Amino acid sequence: MDALRQRATGRINVTSYDSKPYDDAGAFTIAEANILEEFSGDLVGIGSVRLITVSEAEGTAHFTGMERFLGKLGDRSGSFILQNSGTLRDGVLHSAWLVIAGSATGDLDGLRGEGGCDPNGYSLQYWFESAHPKPAATPLLRFEQLIQDFCPASRWEGVRASRVQDRQRRKLTACVCARDQSTPIHFAETRYRFGKH
Repeated sequence: MDALRQRATGRINVTSYDSKPYDDAGAFTIAEANILEEFSGDLVGIGSVRLITVSEAEGTAHFTGMERFLGKLGDRSGSFILQNSGTLRDGVLHSAWLVIAGSATGDLDGLRGEGGCDPNGYSLQYWFESAHPKPAATPLLRFEQLIQDFCPASRWEGVRASRVQDRQRRKLTACVCARDQSTPIHFAETRYRFGKH
């Protein structure tokens, strides 16, 4: 894990709120809320939230749910999912966040974090876990060198090497060369790519 932990802060503006009760047979009302939010500050982007809320008769609301953020964290772009739980009492919000492990995409791959939101705005302490190493850029090999390796200087016609594997269990896509007594080898392609086996 990357030992460097950082802190993101900023504000959230709710742009859309739609709540539909589905259980109000008692002193508590259970509802589902769909919310859209705009983030500013260190997080810049859009949050799409789906919450289950429980409202007390005197007005206090408890909620829990998930939020997908899409945008930028600092100079990194991507998305991630937050577990979002808290209370709204007397118009004052307090919530706790947890970044769902493995949910981050794009430049935010490997993001972990925890934080929340209160009347002063949001705060997210975050870090990046070591991401799984990405495959190295596919190497390009000169076709002429491949021919030298697999088709030594002799009279070959219609030679085809297919699924040639190296020590890393990579395969060479089919290559074709042809020659006669008076002309050099003609290459159907000049370069070939290795791909995963």
